[in-house]
Amino acid sequence: MHDAITDLYAYVLLLDGEWHRLGVRLEELAGSGSTMAECLTLEQSRADIAEEVAALRATIATLRAEAEDGFTPAEDGLRPADDGGARL
Repeated sequence: MHDAITDLYAYVLLLDGEWHRLGVRLEELAGSGSTMAECLTLEQSRADIAEEVAALRATIATLRAEAEDGFTPAEDGLRPADDGGARL
């Protein structure tokens, strides 16, 4: 579980970097008199990234809460609960 959370954090950092890069590019385009279509495309990309980052952060918060509450694989609904120590 902790590896998944770490991977999600890394992905959020990557997306944050891309969001900032697009912001710098927008500033460059604003000063150069570029087309409105190009600026709108970049703005939409930034909005999409911001939405994805917000969803990922919510997912991370949920996973952290489950990890802190002692989440076990049997609680994920995919495997049967512990049978008291019997082994196959």
